[in-house]
Amino acid sequence: MFINCARTISCGRPVSEVERLKQNIVKDIKTRWPDLANILNPVSVELLTTKQVEFVDAIENHADYARYRELSPTSTTPTLTNSEKSSAKFDRFVRTAENVILAENLVRIGDASAIDVYQRLIKAESGSLTHGKLIDPPASN
Repeated sequence: MFINCARTISCGRPVSEVERLKQNIVKDIKTRWPDLANILNPVSVELLTTKQVEFVDAIENHADYARYRELSPTSTTPTLTNSEKSSAKFDRFVRTAENVILAENLVRIGDASAIDVYQRLIKAESGSLTHGKLIDPPASN
């Protein structure tokens, strides 16, 4: 017996038009960026940070996106108020400022081993989880 899996989730449950449109968008986006299958992949992070405009444009310009937005319930995609957006931006700014201040304080203290550990952590955080060791052992004094 032949089962048409394109119209069902897990070849069993019927799929609504909204879900089908969403699946088409996701499939096409993953075809364009296969690394999105793994959210820990650096490409995924890059698409959500430095290439976010390209990523959002790819979704919003998808052939099924307008119909998906038309049919999808607004309750599943809450909109943020300007106040909430401003608060989130302010929180990010404060977190970044604190990181800069703490890094500068570390330099002013002048503890070479602490600075070395900090620089290795920064290097590890900007690297990939799939390429060898994350943090080199501390240098011998």
